[in-house]
This record gives sequence, structure tokens and C-alpha cells, in this order.
Amino acid sequence: MRSGLAWVSLGFAVALLPSTAHAQTDWVKQKVLDRIIITGNRELGLHFERISGDQTAYSNSNYGGLGGQRFTDMGYLRIEGRKVANLFNVDLSFQDSRFRDPQDEKMTLDFDQGNWSVGLGDVNGTLLNTNRFTSFSRRVRGFSAGYKSGPLRIKTLRTETRGEPRSVSMQGNNTRGPYYLQSNQILRGSERVTVDGVEQKFGEDYTIDYTLGAIIFESPSGANARIIPPSSTIVATYESLGFSGSSGVIEGAGLSYDIKGGGRLGLTGIRQLSGATNRGSSRLESFQGFGPSTTPYTQDFAPNTTAPITVRVDGVLQIVGIDYRFDSANPSVFYMNRFVPSTSVVDVVYTPLANTGTGGDRSVWSVDYNTKIGSRTTLSLAQAFGEQTNTDSPKSGQARSAELSYDFGKGRISGATRMVDDDFVSVQSAGFNRNEKASNISLEFTPNPGRRWQASMENSSVASVQSTGVTRSRFTRTALSHQVTPKVEGNMPLTLSFERTTNQTGTTETNLDTAALSTAYRFGRWDSTFSLANSQASGDNKGSVRTLSAQGRYRATERLNLTFGAEQSQVTSDTGSGTGREYRLGMDYRPSDKYRAALTFSDSDSGGVSNFGSFTGGYSYGYSGNGFTNGPLTQTNYSAATGRRLQLDLEARPSDTSVLGTSFFSIRSEGSVTSNSTTTGATAYGSWEASDAFRVLANASYSRTNLIGSPTEPVATTLGLNLDGQLGNRWSYNTRLSTLFSSGNGDFDQNSLSYAASVSYRVAQRQSLGFSYQGNKVSGYLPQDDNDWSVNYRYQIWQSLALGLVYRNHSVVNRDPSVSSGAYSASGLHLELSFNFGR
Repeated sequence: MRSGLAWVSLGFAVALLPSTAHAQTDWVKQKVLDRIIITGNRELGLHFERISGDQTAYSNSNYGGLGGQRFTDMGYLRIEGRKVANLFNVDLSFQDSRFRDPQDEKMTLDFDQGNWSVGLGDVNGTLLNTNRFTSFSRRVRGFSAGYKSGPLRIKTLRTETRGEPRSVSMQGNNTRGPYYLQSNQILRGSERVTVDGVEQKFGEDYTIDYTLGAIIFESPSGANARIIPPSSTIVATYESLGFSGSSGVIEGAGLSYDIKGGGRLGLTGIRQLSGATNRGSSRLESFQGFGPSTTPYTQDFAPNTTAPITVRVDGVLQIVGIDYRFDSANPSVFYMNRFVPSTSVVDVVYTPLANTGTGGDRSVWSVDYNTKIGSRTTLSLAQAFGEQTNTDSPKSGQARSAELSYDFGKGRISGATRMVDDDFVSVQSAGFNRNEKASNISLEFTPNPGRRWQASMENSSVASVQSTGVTRSRFTRTALSHQVTPKVEGNMPLTLSFERTTNQTGTTETNLDTAALSTAYRFGRWDSTFSLANSQASGDNKGSVRTLSAQGRYRATERLNLTFGAEQSQVTSDTGSGTGREYRLGMDYRPSDKYRAALTFSDSDSGGVSNFGSFTGGYSYGYSGNGFTNGPLTQTNYSAATGRRLQLDLEARPSDTSVLGTSFFSIRSEGSVTSNSTTTGATAYGSWEASDAFRVLANASYSRTNLIGSPTEPVATTLGLNLDGQLGNRWSYNTRLSTLFSSGNGDFDQNSLSYAASVSYRVAQRQSLGFSYQGNKVSGYLPQDDNDWSVNYRYQIWQSLALGLVYRNHSVVNRDPSVSSGAYSASGLHLELSFNFGR
């Protein structure tokens, strides 16, 4: 009987097997394959070449900097998946390109199900952050895990550091910026910025160039901007992407437990181990020509100026001081001394400056307690012990804080005290913590909906920890503000505020008293804000700053918008006086969906006198290197700057298949971190898609540059024409022609003619033959001939997989007998396997 039942069971299993397999296939498709998106391309190459001449130039200029290698692997690949198999998310990015963004490379796998969460790869490493002295948030590569059940939460991590936390402070210079954070490759979203202790909002108060590490105090539209006077202090904390230096390990755990009716208890332990090896190595970065000599080329990382730096244009070595120059204030920026068209490639090889590292091993242990007493009182207590070892001068110390707040209906009063030992160290993380002994109290009172009072007092003794010892500074702040909201349509709150700060370092003391009045006005199509502020410095540093600001927007019609802004700041100090200004005007006019006109104008001048001499705002004390973050890699001082920009953009769309546009511009900049030049010019472009068989794109540009203090006045004119299309079902073609005519630059005048053509014939459904040719003839300065032709056969193995066989001949000849670099000849057979993804 049992044998019979077994055979019956086996029969049912065999009968159900196809349907079960089909169900499993459907589940895999729906829950796995359909939830994974793969985009990008990869190309594997096997190369058999004969190369002669400048091997370095050929290597840098071909196959993504891998020219001359037998095997190459290039491309970009991204794999994204959400709730794959109902369990995990995945985000993987791989790229090999000389034009890559290093922040785009990542590998992340995370799981969040029920009580557990796990992260692998490049993650934003955080702990529970219940204790202010052990709050941790950094871009790391490694492992993190979390568990939560009822009142219990646990989080752990073990990672390799990828970002470097830094804090930097600087005084305003009577402009809206740019203010350089003295590090490149700021990790996106990691920055926090304050002005005189008031945190600024990204997108509303400032914009940032993450590659260059520069902030400008304006909204993305440019309608909301303000100049920062020399009496104000900017403090920024951030993470910058690390490339070289010592890799370190961070590991730790955090626990919090909600005591029923008794608050929350938190425990944290974390340590940071310095790396044992140095990852310093050279780096190749490439840029397509940026045009005028006033356009900066920004390297991804700050270069080690003691190591060799080489710059090539189309393979030809350039000479520093003759062909290019570095910015005197920012070593990551260089300028070419002549017009470089977009058809040329600028290669730079350099060694990034090593990260400052952790300065030994760090560890910190903490306990904290947060509770609510009754319904209106909140109490927070924190204690931490931190130490630094494996250094010539080990450190250890404690940090303690207590915070109490009371909500009394129409108002709120809060107070806090912090005692952080001079030798206290924590695991490095971006933030505004510092080694200080401080106390503060604040009051907010709203007696009725139309009034609000705010008052605060702060007293702190701040330690600035340097390699030579500890400098202690005293900083006190007293502030009072009153906001009135009239019950009149169109009027917004009127705010009057007073603030006094006292700064003392050693025997030097400065008092700064500031009074400010601000309001906003909205009526109909108008939206505007106005402010007036007066700052008076006394003591060892004397001076005054008076700032008037007005800005807004006027929506004249649905198709016409105007923006305006004006700030003026008068500075008086022991060294003299000056008036800084910032004027802006913008117009956007769209008479119909087919036409658009835009006008932008700005005029700025820091006023010549842009600082108080040795004046230092107390808000900056203790940030440039302390027990919590590193200081900047380089220290830069900025002087007065002026700039003016006028640009008119016109665009028309006569039909759905054609576009015409032109721009006229005039740009002037002068200062310690600008190109110190005036450039005027115009551009024009047009495109027309007549049919699949014929598409045309044309462009032209003209620019005249006056380098301030230089007798030369470079003039450049470029013309470009592209034609492409398909002929029938089998033929396709593409042609390109571009020219450069330059003059006015003396011995550096250079003309070029660049041309390219390719044709492809589809032999069969999966097979095609092709021929391509491109050349470039340069005359004048550094004359050169570049010829590159190839024939290829391509077989489409699958939808996203193709095999190619290519014979290529590439030669570069210098017609200047005194120049040997950049010339080479290469020919050979190439076998290429390419994967193209995207859906």
C-alpha cells in the first residue's frame, strides 16, 4: 500500500512539475528580473598594434587612457534594483572614462525587512546619533546593520573611510562669492553652512559647485542673493572625497532603549583606526577644450605641487607659464593661455595631495539620557570619553553636556551647558562640534499672532588645537529680535534685531554691535524683500559696515517675468573705506511657445576695502582642526574682486523639426581667484531635421579676450557643421567639419581645421560594414597633422551584445621641428566585444 501511495505521489509530482517550474519562472521574472534595471555599456578590446613615436601621448589619447595595452575594459555600467525578491535594494555603478565623475562610482546593497536592516558597500554610515559628541554620519565603504524591536534599537558598522570630514571658516569679503571651501570633490549633500551662527539652506540661501568646492550666496534662479560683509563669518563643515592618503577603518555600535515612562537611554562606542599604507598615485584627467583662455580647468582633487604635473593638448606637452598657468589662490585650477576648441583634448597627469589622515587611532565611548518631564519640560544629558593613541602626543579627555527646555504655551525657554576638554577627541565626522566650555540660554515669546520676541545669550571659551599647542579664545554673543506682522494685505513681517558679540584671543579684544531691520512685501504681481543693517566694531579692531539690500520678482504677464536685486555695503576700517555693490537684473520673455528671449545682467564690486585688517569674527574660533574634524588642506586668503556680466539669449523654433538660437555676452572679472580678464563674444546655432535621410546642425562663435595687464588681445572664431542621416534601409552616414581662426595672441595664434566622416552599410540583419576617417590640421603655434582612419566589421550576436573586428591606422605628425612630444604612428587589428544596456 505504501509503495502504491508513493507511486501515486510521484505521479502527482511529475504532473505538477511543469506548472511548478512555470510558476517559479514567473516569480523570478516578476520579483527579480523585472525589478532590475541595467543601463550603460562596456567594451572589451583585444589589440594587436605596431606603435612608434611618443608612447605616452598615444596611451593618454586612445582607448580611455589605455592605448598600447593588449587588453582593455572600458565603459559605464549601472545596475539598479528596488525590492528585488522582496528582500533587498541594489545600486552598482562602474565606469572607466577619462571624463568620469569620481562620485558616480558606487557599490551598494541594502536589506530592510522586519526588525533587521543591513547595508553593504558604499553607504552613508550612521549610528543612532543620540549623543551629540558621538554623532556620526560619513560616506564609507563597508558593512552596517541595524535591529529594532519595541523600545530597543541597535546599529553597528565596520567600514573603510572614503570621505574626509573638514571644517573651514572665513570672513566675508563684501561679495556673494564664490567662497572656496579649500577642498575639491565635496560629497554631495554632506555640507552644512552657517553665517554668523545661522544655518543656511541649500537652494534658498546658497548654491554650491561640488567639484570645485565653492559656494555662492544666492538661490539657483539668482533672484535671491546677498553679499557677505567682512564683519560676518562663514563656517562650513563637509566631507570631501578621498583619493590618496592612508585608508582607515571605522567600527562601532550604538544602542538606545526607551524606558517606559522614563525617557530614552543611549550607549555608543566607536573607534577609527588609521591606515597602514599610503595610496598616493598619479591620476589622469581629461577635458574637452573649453574655448577662451579665461575658462578654468578644475582638477578633481587638490594636486601635490611638489610632484610632477604634466599637461598635454592633443598629446603635445605644454609648458607651464607659457602655454598654461595655475590659479595663484587655488592650485586645483589652471587656465590655458590660448583658445582651445572643443575638438581638442586637454590631458593632465598629477598626484593628488594626500589626505591629512586621522593623526593616530581614535576611540570614543558615550552615554546619554533624554526624557520629558511632564508635558512641557525636556531634559537631555550626554557624557563621552575620547582618546587618541599611536601618536607622539597621545590625548584623552571628557565631554559633557546638559540641555533643558520648557514650553509655556506662548513661548519657549531653553538653556544648555557644554564642557569639552581641550584634549577630547572623537571619531571624525562633519559637524559644528568643537572643544569648548560654553553655556547658552534662549527665549522665544509670541504674545499674539502678530508679534514674536526672541532673545539669546551665549558665553564660550573655545580651544583652538594646533600642533604647537592650544590657544584659548573667549566668545560671547547677546541677541534680541522683535518681529511684527501687520494686519494689512500684502505686507509681511517686519523684523528688528540687535546683536552684540565679543571676541578675545590673548590680549586682543573686539566688540561687534549689529542692528538690522528687514521686511518683505507681496502685492499682486510683486514679490520683494528689503533689509538694512549696521555693524560697528570697537576695541583693538575698529570699523563699520552698513548694508542695504533689495531684491524681488515681478510677474508682468504669464509670458514675461522680471527679477531684480541690489545690495550695497559700505566698509570703513583703519586702512580706509570702500563701497561694495551687487546689482542684478533678469528678464525672461516668451511671446509664444516658439520664441524666447532672456536677458541677464550683474555688476559686482567688493569695494576695494573688503576686510577689517586683522579682524576675526568669534564665530570662527575652534573650527579649523579640533577634536571632531580636520582642518582644510590649504589655507587661502581672498582679496577684493569685481565682476560684470551681460548676456542676451534668443531662440526660435520655426517648426517642430528646426531650432535657431543666438547669444551675445560680455564678461569681466578681476580679483585674486578669477581669470582677471574681459571677454566679449557671440554664439549662434541652428538645427534642422528635414527627414531621416538628412539632418543638419550648424554652430558659430566669436570671442575677444582682454587679459588685464597683458598687451595681447586674443580673438577666436569657430565654425561647425554636422550632417547625418540614413539612405534607405542599409546605408547611414555622418559628417563633421569645424574650424578655428585665432589672432591677436602674438606667437600663440593657432588655426585648425577638423573634419570627420563615417559611412555604414548593413550587409545582413545582424551584420554591417563601416569606414570612418577623421583628421585635424593645425597651423600657426604648434602646427600638427592628425589622421585617423579605420574599417570595421560588426556582428550583432544578441540585442545588447556585438562583436567587432577593426583595422585602424592613426598617425600624428608635428610640423614644428623643435617639438617631439605628441607625435606617433599606430596601426593594427582590434577585436572588440561590446555590451549595450538600457531599457
